[in-house]
Amino acid sequence: PTGPWTLKVQAGGATFEKILRVETVKPNRFKIQLDFGREALSRSDEPLSGTLQVNWLHGPPAREVPVQVESELKAAPTAFPNFGGFRFDDPAREVKAEPRILFDSRTDARGSARFQARLLEADWPAPGKLAASFRVRAEEPGGGFSIQHFDLPYSPYPAYCGVRIPENDYGEPRLDIGRDNPLRFALVDEAGRPLSGKTLNVGVYRLEWSWWWEQPYENLSRYNSSTHFNAQSKAALQTNSRGLAEWTFRPDEWGRYLVRVCDPESGHCAGTFAYAGYPWYEEAAGRSAEAAMMVIAAGKEKYRVGETIELKVPAGQDCRVLITLEKGGRVLSHRWEAARAGENVFRLPATPEMAPNVYAHVTLLQAHTERDNDLPMRLYGVLPILVENPDTRLQPRLEMPEELQPRKPFEVRVAEEGGRRMAYTIAIVDEGLLDLTRFPTPDPHAAIYAKEALGVKTWDLYDEVLGAYGGQLERLLSIGGGQELERSADRRRARRFQPVVLCAGPFLLEAGRTRRHRFTMPNYVGSVRAMVVAANREGAYGHSEATVPVREALMVLGTLPRVLGPGETLRLPVSVFAMEPSVRKVTVRVEDEAGLLRFPEGSHREITFSEPGEALLSFPAETSERVGVARVRILAEGGGKRAVYEAEIQVRNPNPPVSDVFVLDVPAGQTRTLEFRIPGVPGTNEAVLELSTLPPLNLHQRLKWLLGYPHGCIEQTVSKAFPQLFVGKLSPLSKEQSAEVERNVAAALEKLRNFQQSSGAFSYWPGGEVDEWATSYAGHFLLEAQAQGYRLPPG
Repeated sequence: PTGPWTLKVQAGGATFEKILRVETVKPNRFKIQLDFGREALSRSDEPLSGTLQVNWLHGPPAREVPVQVESELKAAPTAFPNFGGFRFDDPAREVKAEPRILFDSRTDARGSARFQARLLEADWPAPGKLAASFRVRAEEPGGGFSIQHFDLPYSPYPAYCGVRIPENDYGEPRLDIGRDNPLRFALVDEAGRPLSGKTLNVGVYRLEWSWWWEQPYENLSRYNSSTHFNAQSKAALQTNSRGLAEWTFRPDEWGRYLVRVCDPESGHCAGTFAYAGYPWYEEAAGRSAEAAMMVIAAGKEKYRVGETIELKVPAGQDCRVLITLEKGGRVLSHRWEAARAGENVFRLPATPEMAPNVYAHVTLLQAHTERDNDLPMRLYGVLPILVENPDTRLQPRLEMPEELQPRKPFEVRVAEEGGRRMAYTIAIVDEGLLDLTRFPTPDPHAAIYAKEALGVKTWDLYDEVLGAYGGQLERLLSIGGGQELERSADRRRARRFQPVVLCAGPFLLEAGRTRRHRFTMPNYVGSVRAMVVAANREGAYGHSEATVPVREALMVLGTLPRVLGPGETLRLPVSVFAMEPSVRKVTVRVEDEAGLLRFPEGSHREITFSEPGEALLSFPAETSERVGVARVRILAEGGGKRAVYEAEIQVRNPNPPVSDVFVLDVPAGQTRTLEFRIPGVPGTNEAVLELSTLPPLNLHQRLKWLLGYPHGCIEQTVSKAFPQLFVGKLSPLSKEQSAEVERNVAAALEKLRNFQQSSGAFSYWPGGEVDEWATSYAGHFLLEAQAQGYRLPPG
């Protein structure tokens, strides 16, 4: 069945999970490319110029086909790499865009189209950066269509302001009552570059208390004012050379606050919430950790193993610096250095154990007395540094023909560029299927060597030194790693035939060798992508891909509806492609091997090509009064070439099933005749005779509902499996039905382990609270299953 499936892999004591979606999709026949000339869109560039190119997957342009481009703006997180901890989104604003048609016309003779459009017509303020979701639909000559979905980042403002509030030990924004809390603000352009000398308007609001169940109904639009109307406190600030501005706010009472900043030039605003003085919390002593933080920088964004890392640390007079390199939960190295006034550059070697990233934790200690500043005695900063190890990258080389033919064998050769030993798998997949979601070739190196989080806990006693303001060091510094998963809407589409999916492996390639693999291309016309994913025992990973058209001199494609019904009429469109001048006169024949379709105007057509190109034919057809699976076969012959297209289509009765029950009492020693008429379409009906000395139970019909796989919560799982323990005692089961019962009961017994808690009791859902009824019901089922001879799972 379709839907999300969970794949669980257990390796030793570790368990890994992956959600796999099984969908009914129809692969594209067109290759659709929509290009705006940039990877990120901006309102300042509008009207945007779009170029659309539509080709058949096997190469030729899709001439003069209807095309529609639709867009919709959605909220997206706003963040900039050099301003971690700042919030650049506005909770008082929301996205109000609706889907819009940007282009609705046809391609030209080259399969191209150009258009100009504005994504943001209405002048409503966005909360921050947006994601422009595009949906392109191109209609095939035969009536089918190809669809492509993709997202591009969209910037509705030329500049973005952000706010950062001090955080407590748990990483939550926190304000101290009766003290000046340092608030930091930032202003950057679309690319994240700081803007200096600009004015920022700041406002602080005291809000009503918000509980989790009230959040969907919270009205924040009343705070959507760039002049901060009704704010408890306001200020106008100027940004410095780093695009930053600072301000202090002293709350006089506990509660929930909104700190909001606006840029009057760009119109962008940002805000965040903070709680001041929980009644049950003890107010933190000393000043905030914000004042104890310092900005450190690296010489460049990424280093290779063997290079020298340059760490830039600002310092005052007569300071000492402790530099530790940390990764995961380990400290790789530590060193003390003397620092002079101004910027200090410390050099560290990049080693293989630092890949994929390491954290430089710098602690700067000032003299206890006679300092040239009023900063805390201890300052600190943490900087993630990317380190790439070339030895962790494999470079698989994939060689295959530049063009493939349907129903013909072909060879794929795999080697490693550096002659290294590796294990690999091969997948050859229909490009029309991959293009539905722009699926990229899996990159195991990027996944395995993704940015790692920091789990080192750091303590010191400098907060307790009398007479020296130390600044509160964060008790747990956990900097996030990894990459945010791309979001895409769950779009369900009809699946009408099997696409090309050829998988092989894993294979082992010895060092310096090349392996050859032979495949046979199914009866398919279009384009496929061959993908190789490789790994070795030394922790190296890599991938490679090649896209190849699948075509021949003469090709034919048919387009069928999803389903048919008895007595229906239709037109079967057939697209014929002649790719060589030698193919001129082509004969096309259509047939149904199952005999469910007939063609009243003939099943043969002839067409003449004056030059290479495509032509569309139409065959009127009718379905019979029977149901079943029609096996349509389209054969094209000409110029000594031959092409075949085959497809199956269900001819089903759309009406719901009907059951009639006829009851006849037969006294002992007598004979009775029962006359009845079987309802339904011929070929779909059946009759069952049930004899019983008791009132009839109509068990044959009820068996269809009883026998089934146990899904759902523990009550649904047990209720589905429990009757199957005894159904064989009420009615004789066939061999297939008995096997199905065995599988279903065994599956239910295995599923119950997911509901069992450490105490041995059961919950309604996995990981939930223990429930007495669920425990009793599941326990009863387990006892009865054991009595019936079923083996219970361990535990």
